[in-house]
Amino acid sequence: MFSPEGLDFHYNRLPIGASDFAESWYSHNETAGDFAMEHFSIARDHRHLLPYYRAARAAHGRDFTLFASPWSPPTWLKDHKAYNFGRLVWQEEYRRAHALYLSKFVEAYRDLGIRIDAIHVQNEPDSDQKFPSCCWTGERLGHFIRDDLGPMFDRLGIDAAIWLGTIERASFNDWVAPSLLDPQTRARLGGVGFQWAGRGAVQRTHQAAPDLPRAANSSSASGRWSMACRRSMGLRPGSSGKRRGLNRRFRSRDMKRPRRQMPRGLFRFNQRQPSAGATCFRIASITWALYSTPSWFGTVSRSVSASAMPSSAASSLISASGSPA
Repeated sequence: MFSPEGLDFHYNRLPIGASDFAESWYSHNETAGDFAMEHFSIARDHRHLLPYYRAARAAHGRDFTLFASPWSPPTWLKDHKAYNFGRLVWQEEYRRAHALYLSKFVEAYRDLGIRIDAIHVQNEPDSDQKFPSCCWTGERLGHFIRDDLGPMFDRLGIDAAIWLGTIERASFNDWVAPSLLDPQTRARLGGVGFQWAGRGAVQRTHQAAPDLPRAANSSSASGRWSMACRRSMGLRPGSSGKRRGLNRRFRSRDMKRPRRQMPRGLFRFNQRQPSAGATCFRIASITWALYSTPSWFGTVSRSVSASAMPSSAASSLISASGSPA
């Protein structure tokens, strides 16, 4: 998947703590009241995630472009002390501690020689999941970036970009506009990240902030194939695309590199089910949430003018490989 002779995945995602792929739930600091993050540790990542990363890096032959996001803060920073429920306690001491927690992650990986290019504040911020999750509002995401995470990065000299994301709702007004309309928050943003279910907000985000990179990740909420994916993989249209049909039609012989073309759909970084975009693969072997897209993806996406695309897809042009900030 990562070698230049294969899919050459280059722009990859790391989880900060447990994701929905983790074998068990964890954060990097479960010492309650440790607002200074003195007990922060990525020891858990040394068991599985870092060995996987190093093997992938060796196959790739060069450094990846990486972005990272938490699925849940440490449980003691939440109003309900559970990984899969609750919100960040909205008090300055707790917000600053979470900003420091994210900063410590970037620093810890930097000490290992691994650069984190961007931080997305929260995976699916409006979803109370059965796996690690944390609910936010669009306003709180913007305030956290402006008042806590941005200043913390400045104080510690962290140059990773801060992205608003990953948004899984299609309401631009609720989730993107609060950050774009605040000049101080807007100045902090390196980009906006969307889940597939949030694709309906991409076009208005592009119209409101055409200079901001936009990226999409995750699997289709409906589990449907898109025509773009079928075309990009050279597959015939086939069934209606429900999950049952996917499993029947997505056979090993279909696991081939897609043509280097720009499908008429939203590019995204695949997690589980094949769907629209350049990475139309089921990546079942990635169990520690190293999400990926091919290195040639950024070149392809930049080579197509948004104005030349259909209006329904004009804003799905993404600046990706090599410069997520």
